[in-house]
Amino acid sequence: MKLLVFFVVGLTVCWAAFVVEEKCAKDQKLERDDIVKISRESNTPEDNETYGKYYLCVWKGRGIMNEKDAFVKEPITVLLNEVFFIRTLANETKEKIISKIDQLCVPIHAEKSEQTALKFKNCLIGVINENKISAIPQKE
Repeated sequence: MKLLVFFVVGLTVCWAAFVVEEKCAKDQKLERDDIVKISRESNTPEDNETYGKYYLCVWKGRGIMNEKDAFVKEPITVLLNEVFFIRTLANETKEKIISKIDQLCVPIHAEKSEQTALKFKNCLIGVINENKISAIPQKE
């Protein structure tokens, strides 16, 4: 019985984690394939209004970016654990990546909120790509 409850709770948490992304994509009329492609790139032009609005929505919806356009470390770690870090990744490697994101990406700020959101996404993905880590495949 405990295993079944754990499984159901786990599925609910997994599904809920991507509700924000789905809502933001729908709001910006973006297709899943477009988001998957752009989410792997670390060079999205900062003046891309649609993707800027999408990432602003995602970061704020996940609590990663606050009302002052500052980035919050704890939700970033949650995102990394949900999307990028597999269980077999060494804790030392995880800590190194988190530290680099804290140093390079968290301080980012631009004139417009959408640009800040895209700059952060580009930085985050740059660090992830630099460490040769890819997103954990999500089931549709």
